[in-house]
Amino acid sequence: MLLFDEDSARPPVEVLRSGPVPVPPGPDVRSEDFSVSADGRVLVLRRRLSEQQTTYYELRPENGVVRALLSAADLGPPIVSADGSRFAYARTTEDPALHGTWLFAIAPSAPAPVRLITDQPQRVSSPPQPIAWSPDGRWLAVAAGQSDSGPQIAVVDPAGGETHYDATANAFVGGRARVLAPGYSVDWRGGASALLITSSRSAFGGRTEIFTADVTTGATRSLYRPASDVSLGPAVMHPSLDRYAFRESPFGPPGTTSVVWVRRLDGAATKVAESAFLGELWWSRDGTRLFAITGGDDSTGAISNLLGTGGGTTFCRRGGTPPSCT
Repeated sequence: MLLFDEDSARPPVEVLRSGPVPVPPGPDVRSEDFSVSADGRVLVLRRRLSEQQTTYYELRPENGVVRALLSAADLGPPIVSADGSRFAYARTTEDPALHGTWLFAIAPSAPAPVRLITDQPQRVSSPPQPIAWSPDGRWLAVAAGQSDSGPQIAVVDPAGGETHYDATANAFVGGRARVLAPGYSVDWRGGASALLITSSRSAFGGRTEIFTADVTTGATRSLYRPASDVSLGPAVMHPSLDRYAFRESPFGPPGTTSVVWVRRLDGAATKVAESAFLGELWWSRDGTRLFAITGGDDSTGAISNLLGTGGGTTFCRRGGTPPSCT
């Protein structure tokens, strides 16, 4: 795990290295993912060691704390709240008492997890998957009702208590929650009145569009609907809220050339990059730089500023020091 300083050209600092560990008997399906608080001080790492064991860890890069939080056989990727006080996760199991979307408080003496959403264990793509918290922690965006045409973006108020997702009606029963529209990615920067949502159709159908939604009323505003048959990467809103960036790719095999656009709310668009090796996008804190993970080398990676206004660096994916990566 690497910690990148957008104001420095120094290589990222390694804060965690992991490797093979003893696992319980069963298929070896090790994988890892993590989520971070808004200030970067709290990370929750998920390590899936086998079909029988998955564990969440609390990491604090400033002081080196690594603490196990919760272990079970069926835990999904964690989504940490902006203030780092809790995280949401999906638990997939045949046990109706455990299946659902849950909340876990990050504290020295944390209470037991609380279930936020119940669902039918037998349903395909159940339960709803958490995506992102609103900055104030009032809302949790989730992907629900995934089918051949893709998932639906919904928002849930944790203060409203437990709610049940009815996939047949594509609606929530009880609690305080609402289905907004088809999509797979959200950006909360514009607030609850202008939640930025990206939807990209699958090979089976669906909707390809970037739009905003009002969490309270459910009203939507279309920002971009491509005329050709393409897929869209997650749109990210500029700090000034007057433009957003996204990656657009034609349907095709891995390595297909993608284009990164910066598009204003009035529809004016600027192409800022074109490459077969463009990854996740994010804006710098002041909005003067647009970063992306780039590079096609399996040992050397790069963080590039696509606007050419300075910043960026290279890093080693497995070890060593650039340019001599292992």
